Amino acid sequence: MHGGIPSPNICPDDFISSVNEIPVPLSEPELESALAWEIMWNDPISNEFNASIQIPLGANNGFFNNTRRSTGKFFTNEALVAFLEKNNFTYVVRAHEVQQVGFKVRKS
Repeated sequence: MHGGIPSPNICPDDFISSVNEIPVPLSEPELESALAWEIMWNDPISNEFNASIQIPLGANNGFFNNTRRSTGKFFTNEALVAFLEKNNFTYVVRAHEVQQVGFKVRKS
């Protein structure tokens, strides 16, 4: 993933099949593919941000508006676990956030 996992309402079916159906090229991804947009811009709620961001009561399946980026959604650890189980994945690799040295592993 570049950003993060998609919300279940954007990708209710098999993730790999849904990604393979994204039209390419996308000149305006925000308008042409909600799935592509969420893969690019969704972010996990991490421990660094938990203190400053309250998970709203109305969070939909662990997804809620990303106030840090003003686009995409935040997703909770529970949303990630549900995504992994649904798709029979063991982990997600993200490339969106720069690490100053090497890489960062976050375990759920």
